[in-house]
Amino acid sequence: MAVYFTSDLHFNHASIINFDNRPFANVDEMNRCMVEYWNEKVTDKDEVYILGDFSLSKKDTLEFAPRLKGKKYLILGNHDSNFKELNELFEAVYDYRKLHVNKQTVVMSHYFMPSYESQYRGGIMLYGHSHNTKAAELEEKVKAMFVENGTPCRAYNVGCMYFGYTPATLDEIIAYWNAKKGCPIF
Repeated sequence: MAVYFTSDLHFNHASIINFDNRPFANVDEMNRCMVEYWNEKVTDKDEVYILGDFSLSKKDTLEFAPRLKGKKYLILGNHDSNFKELNELFEAVYDYRKLHVNKQTVVMSHYFMPSYESQYRGGIMLYGHSHNTKAAELEEKVKAMFVENGTPCRAYNVGCMYFGYTPATLDEIIAYWNAKKGCPIF
């Protein structure tokens, strides 16, 4: 069993293609490819934590969540509707969640938090929300400022656009951000 993380899938959200510069011709292609990529990687035994913005509507969440393999957990984002059927689609629904993966404390929220639980004990913060925006650039600067001043800040954006529109393991997330040119190791 593997544990995966992702965020900001935005199923059936046509304008996200231009906003994120996603490599899809249209929303139907994006939806089809994201389901296909997900199901090629994730098995029914795997756990996937979705850190918000699964889709823009209840109808779209009801349509796409059952198509995806794995035990799915949803951390609510600003575009997610909290409705009673969510508990049938997901193993659990949270605003914020902490768990242990590979002996690491992992704190999850849709939103970046430069100060988080277990930060001084090697904890990791996973988040989404900011996409490829100026806010994402600012988040990287804030993380660097924390580290430069002696405060650990192991915070990583798990937006699907960074990982080929498929969920990623904790090791894949850390390797991606540590290898990213110009991104200091946090």
